[in-house]
Amino acid sequence: ASVRLGAVVVAAVVAAFALRPAAAQAQIVNVTQLSGKVVEQGFSGAANATVVSLVGNSLLLTASGGITAYYRRGRWLALVTSAAAYGLGGKDGKFADDPFQSKIFEHVRVRRDISDGWSIEAFGQHEYDRWRRLKLRALAGTGLRLDAEATPEVHAVFGLAYMALWEELLKPTEVD
Repeated sequence: ASVRLGAVVVAAVVAAFALRPAAAQAQIVNVTQLSGKVVEQGFSGAANATVVSLVGNSLLLTASGGITAYYRRGRWLALVTSAAAYGLGGKDGKFADDPFQSKIFEHVRVRRDISDGWSIEAFGQHEYDRWRRLKLRALAGTGLRLDAEATPEVHAVFGLAYMALWEELLKPTEVD
């Protein structure tokens, strides 16, 4: 009975997506390589930070960092990843007033395994990038996912998701 219910749910979701398709309009950051890895029960993750300072004819100061955290409990998996970077440049012993790099990215994803290889997930993402004049890009979505292992070294992910997107630019122009 649970196989039939699962097949009905999968068919209903696929039909809903097929009847109401939407084109992706944004340059969405792909985190599939993070959400596809095998995660043990409990908490796990990694963090990094970098600071670079160069002096001489030109000045350069950059700082960046990131964190990725996982939590698995039974059939549930949660993923949170975040990265940020900030950079100043200058010359003649003085830094410029405006940064040449200023960006932030966050992504959160929750997934529940529903049967062998199949799962349903929901996700949200936020991005700010001054260099690309991106004041705000926020998206949220949900969908089905199929994980397939061809060999122990090859893992493929197939997914179908519906996303809602909101985007604002810094100093928009008529061309935008």
